[in-house]
Amino acid sequence: MSTERRPIVKAAFGLVAGIAVLVPLVVLLVNKAPGNMGAGAAFGGGFVLIAFTIAAWRTARRPDKTTTFERSVTGSADERDRLVATKAAAVLGVASLPITGIATSAVAMGAPATATLGITLYTLLAIAVVSFIVVSRRT
Repeated sequence: MSTERRPIVKAAFGLVAGIAVLVPLVVLLVNKAPGNMGAGAAFGGGFVLIAFTIAAWRTARRPDKTTTFERSVTGSADERDRLVATKAAAVLGVASLPITGIATSAVAMGAPATATLGITLYTLLAIAVVSFIVVSRRT
């Protein structure tokens, strides 16, 4: 369980910070970016903020029923949760260097940049999810 007594304050600050970043980003992308980048950022950012709000609500209501990920994201993690998040981030950091190097080389050799960027993003996201699950099971 969390060693903090104020998970609601941390979650509210995180939500306000997320909104403060998302709104100018969406406005900038709608006005300056090509295509539907603004709509994509609005949808993706809104989805993340809603998921964060649900996790914060669950953590505040029933902290014993929440997952390691929910406690880590909302700032109410205990020592084990922080260790899991740190180890998973370390795995992602180690994997990201060669993956971005390969992606850079692929673009330099003529691969389409958009596809390469998308593949790199989803590969790193998959590594983050899998490493978090594996570290959580082993710790």
